[in-house]
Amino acid sequence: MKKRLYITVDTECHDINNQDRYLWGETRDGEHWGLEKILEEGKALKIPINFFVDIAEADRYGLDFVKNVVDLISEYKQPIFLHLHPNFITGDDERSYLWQYNESEQKQILHRAHVIWEELFADKKCVAFRAGRYGTDPKIYSLMRDEFGEGLVDLSYGSPGGKMCHLTKGEIGIDNVCKSYNGVIVFPNTTYVGLVLLGRTHNFGLDAAQTCLEEYKAVLKQNTVKNIILTMHSWNFIKTWFFRKGKVYKDKAALKRFRSMVEYAQKQGYEISSLDEFELISNESDQLVDLCETFSGKVCAFFYNFMRFQRMGRLSPKYFKLFGAFYTFITIVILFVVLLFIF
Repeated sequence: MKKRLYITVDTECHDINNQDRYLWGETRDGEHWGLEKILEEGKALKIPINFFVDIAEADRYGLDFVKNVVDLISEYKQPIFLHLHPNFITGDDERSYLWQYNESEQKQILHRAHVIWEELFADKKCVAFRAGRYGTDPKIYSLMRDEFGEGLVDLSYGSPGGKMCHLTKGEIGIDNVCKSYNGVIVFPNTTYVGLVLLGRTHNFGLDAAQTCLEEYKAVLKQNTVKNIILTMHSWNFIKTWFFRKGKVYKDKAALKRFRSMVEYAQKQGYEISSLDEFELISNESDQLVDLCETFSGKVCAFFYNFMRFQRMGRLSPKYFKLFGAFYTFITIVILFVVLLFIF
């Protein structure tokens, strides 16, 4: 049985007045480092990339807006699947998780999304789904089956669930292997133990933006599960700063890391695959890679998480101040030590 890695890209625009931040990434020199850059990379590397398009945005921004996104992806002959932020359909931005709606409302939201899908894709069946913000719960899976048919593949769950996704490991009983659940195939977003702090274990998802390259390599080297996911967003190669709103830049480091991730996976024997090729493996052994099993692993985990949260400093004033204070403190300590030696 082949080892397959599925690259998934949540393709969405949370602010119609700031499209370059989320979708297009047009820089000052006219280059596009958003969706089109990801598509160009897929073409250059000759790999399929699975695009989950938030078609619910059609109800807020218009069908033509979403159709432009779909048409661009289709030009590159890449597969498209269903992503769904329910607030774009309901208009209620205070409820952006599907689990915040009752069963009747969930049914209406899924049906409306299906109608939009059929307007965009005619006779093409919807075979894979991911909820916006991973926000499913146990009751919605039978509704998915009824609306889209038996065997729909859902990519909303990540072990152990609970905070964003309300389908939990206690209910479905898996970490990373795929499992049929109420007529829907749950394909977990690949997770691993990435930090143990104060007695608490923290799982992280395999993510092209947030997972450090060495961390990613360690997970793939230890992994035995045949089907795994590397998640991305349409803005992965776009660099932004919270204090420079409306300005976008090229994130060359993110692009380099992505290329290295693809290359390493292929060297480890993974086939970069389309979800159209997905097959459920019966009775596969589950696994949750633990990068913190050893003392050296715990030390590396602190470094990986330092780098992970440092990158968030570009987007968050809180983390920017935190890391600014840290580096200021380190600079003062170094200067103090230097002065001690001089005098």
